[in-house]
Amino acid sequence: MRELPRPATVGAAARSLGVHRVLAMRELPWCQRRLRCQRGQQQQEGSSAEQRLLELSRGRWPRLHSDESMCVMSSGVRGHGRLPLGAPLQIPPVAGHSAAGRCLGLRAFAVLPGLFLLPRTRRRRSVGLAAACALALTSLGCPRRFDPAAAPPISSSNPKVAGSFEGCQQLFNGAKLGKADACFARFVELHPKEPLTRPARLYRGRIALSRGDAKAASAQLEPLWSELRRVSKGDAQDAAARSMARAARYYLGLAVARLGRHRQVTTLLSPLEATIDEASFPALATTLGAALEATGKPLAAAQLLQKLHDKTNRQVERLHARLSLERIVSKLGVASLEKALTVAPAGSLLRGLCARRALEAAQARGDLSRATWLRREHDDALRKHGLLASSQRGARVGLLLPFTGPYRRVGQLALAGAAVAAGAFSAAPRPLEVLIRDSGSGGVAAARELLQRQRVSVLIGAFDSRRAGQLAAQAAAARVPFLTLAPAPSGRSPWMLRVVPSLRARVSGLARKLAAERPRARVLVLGPETRFGRLATGAFASALRRAGGRVSAVRRYAARSTSFVKLAKAVAAGGSFDAIFVADGARRLALLAPALAQAGLWSRPVDGEAPKRGRGIRLFATADGLSSRLLRSAGRYLQGAVLAPGFYADEASTTLGPLLRRYRAAAGRAPGLVEAFTHDAVAAARAALSRGALSPLALRNALQRLSITGLTGGLRFDAQGRRVAALPLYEVRGQAVRLIEPTRASREPNAG
Repeated sequence: MRELPRPATVGAAARSLGVHRVLAMRELPWCQRRLRCQRGQQQQEGSSAEQRLLELSRGRWPRLHSDESMCVMSSGVRGHGRLPLGAPLQIPPVAGHSAAGRCLGLRAFAVLPGLFLLPRTRRRRSVGLAAACALALTSLGCPRRFDPAAAPPISSSNPKVAGSFEGCQQLFNGAKLGKADACFARFVELHPKEPLTRPARLYRGRIALSRGDAKAASAQLEPLWSELRRVSKGDAQDAAARSMARAARYYLGLAVARLGRHRQVTTLLSPLEATIDEASFPALATTLGAALEATGKPLAAAQLLQKLHDKTNRQVERLHARLSLERIVSKLGVASLEKALTVAPAGSLLRGLCARRALEAAQARGDLSRATWLRREHDDALRKHGLLASSQRGARVGLLLPFTGPYRRVGQLALAGAAVAAGAFSAAPRPLEVLIRDSGSGGVAAARELLQRQRVSVLIGAFDSRRAGQLAAQAAAARVPFLTLAPAPSGRSPWMLRVVPSLRARVSGLARKLAAERPRARVLVLGPETRFGRLATGAFASALRRAGGRVSAVRRYAARSTSFVKLAKAVAAGGSFDAIFVADGARRLALLAPALAQAGLWSRPVDGEAPKRGRGIRLFATADGLSSRLLRSAGRYLQGAVLAPGFYADEASTTLGPLLRRYRAAAGRAPGLVEAFTHDAVAAARAALSRGALSPLALRNALQRLSITGLTGGLRFDAQGRRVAALPLYEVRGQAVRLIEPTRASREPNAG
């Protein structure tokens, strides 16, 4: 850093508004030593300002002595033009430093120099006061981003009340949502006039939203937000209430979005776009973008999704933004398309997609000069985002997912699994291109576009039986193999293959496992009075008889039962049996298992010790929707229980663990059931296409002869397109659910 001549007068210094003003700080007593920047074991002296700024732009924050940090940062603007008084210097986010903190410090470097350009005798006495004043002034103009998930900044003067509230918070933070909701409800009832009552109501709305109950969330959050939005600007308590009002507004917007109230969503969430923190911006952008599109503002939605694509570092969110942009641009009218081309930043994905559509129109009317310009814009934008080369090679696979309608959450989950299987997160060349379309409105038109216009080689989609039958007929007419994700698709087609095993296949696997342990086992069957319960219990009884066992009794209970004490006592008192089969989901199993234990029927492993009280039994269940919550609520009552949920991510497994860990490394989280089956469907298409099958018939035959190991276990199909292979079974061991590793005897094919 070079020494600048001291200005002769303060007025002369005031005429220098840029670099000279900032570098005049070099004269301060605590800046007279050489600058030292420590990085690891190295020390650099006299580093150039340009080099430091470059390092900051790359996210490297130099380790400095406390009295040298301001000198180093002030020198960082050297050679980059004038810095007006109070102007912030924008620096990318750096780990460990908030945006408000960076803005505060950098504004200080623009303000402080002018304050310090005083005669030397006065400058020494005023340095502390000037620093304090500058920091106070700079804090007024810094943009502050809020985190809606942060704990509400409100407290109580009553220690007992505060302790009660903190206990509810701990339940919430520990993911014990049911207990947390009851705790907060009791808190609101007991302390209606406490300041912490409003945060308790906010937590209740968040809990309802996380459970998928949008109506209950809206009922909690709407009156709360109406109260908080009217607070006046004043003391600290009002500032805390305003902070909580933004959080209530955010979660209310997410809730009403699920209820389809799109205009209210835009009113609630639009003002939060510029102030919300980076972690919550993706959820806001996707929700607000869908609302803007639904209310006839596709261009505004596209611009918001472009921001999401540019801001986020998560590949799944970038992929979702790109697919949403493609869908919106494909529906833009001529005028909207021209406007989008004008407002989209140069080199942005939105500009490239708009240029692609406009290019087709220009070529159709023979406008060669405009077509040339559009081709250049298109290629530059798509090459920048790594999409140009990938679109020029590989076979095409069509994927229909519900991004709108009641099943849009399923579509978002499936998108992650498809992206990993297709290699979207890999730097290696991709052997296929996955074209994804929205099936929320039925999918028939989207399937027609993929089959006839895009000419995909394989079609994947349909989570429900009725739509699977419709899409199978379309695929058969186009002679394209169709991989369905519905467990029981309606109709039959030689071109349809079922990736998801049927309920009959799952319970048959449980029956064979039980018969292998006890060849002549007597089994008590429990199930709800629902269609699922009747199908599951009937299929299990048939499979058990074929395996040599028998059903001692069948007991049914109401579909919405939450108490099983009487049923458990009746089961324990009547008849003799060796095992119990429960044809129900994981949530109901978490209620039933403790009741059975209270009646003296304890689940235990084959080689486990007998319980001290009561007797040990073998417990088998379908446990649909299995998650770690089951272990937290009823793990001690389910030791040794054998479950067939279809899929559970056991990363400690020797057979499937490596695949699951690779998935986590690519997607950033473990897969769920929807992600896993979608991943395996795309992986099957990728494997068949990689074997060189070109004609539709050869590709269908390649899929039927396919034998791969996916996230959900072995994947093979029979001549009827049903999945055949030993389905994965799981056992509760301690505080974990472990995959039962397949043996030679357990690899008997199942009709899926």
